[in-house]
Amino acid sequence: MLESDYRTIVTKAVESLGEHFDTVHVFATVHDPSSDGGTVNVSAGIGNWLTRYGQVKDFVIRTEEHSRCDVWFERNGNDHEEDGDNDDGD
Repeated sequence: MLESDYRTIVTKAVESLGEHFDTVHVFATVHDPSSDGGTVNVSAGIGNWLTRYGQVKDFVIRTEEHSRCDVWFERNGNDHEEDGDNDDGD
């Protein structure tokens, strides 16, 4: 499949979603050994660009924060007694 074919598929999906939402942005990746580099990345969107940019930025920030919290809890556990916060009312 050509990259333009993938782009057409994503564009149709964006247009369809755009009938129901103010802003839409789709990122899609497909492994295609026949393409240059073996991977095709397609991105398309409609609606206010700054709003779409803000959504992506917010998603990245929240995901990174969630990952940092996961790592912290893996290293430290969920036991707060070491920092004096044991919630026993004392």
